[in-house]
Amino acid sequence: MQSPSPPPLSPVRSLPAAWVEVIREDERLARLSAHGEFDVATTDTLRDALLRQLLSGRRAVALDMSEVSFVDVVAVDLLIDIQQEFTRVGATLFITDPSRQVSRLLRLAGLDRKLLAAHRSAQVPNRP
Repeated sequence: MQSPSPPPLSPVRSLPAAWVEVIREDERLARLSAHGEFDVATTDTLRDALLRQLLSGRRAVALDMSEVSFVDVVAVDLLIDIQQEFTRVGATLFITDPSRQVSRLLRLAGLDRKLLAAHRSAQVPNRP
């Protein structure tokens, strides 16, 4: 006699490893919040969110990275490339409230003065 097969496992839903949400945006300015771990597998999410803002005509984008638990060199390279693209078209990208890990990597890459601009956050709409 065969033993009954176990019941099928219910699907487990989990959050993506990394995501970016729009906190607030208007015609010229946007505030985004990044969450999770940005590495070679998830950096496209960040790139797409930032480029979408630039292509929509936003002139300033504040990226809150307080909820980012990990970034690798691919993500740092992306931030360099995207920041250069913003500058090329006369727009501004800056990071607000970086997590400890993000701050450390930006400082090591020499990007802290270019991208970390908490004093500029007043130029971007606050959270609703």
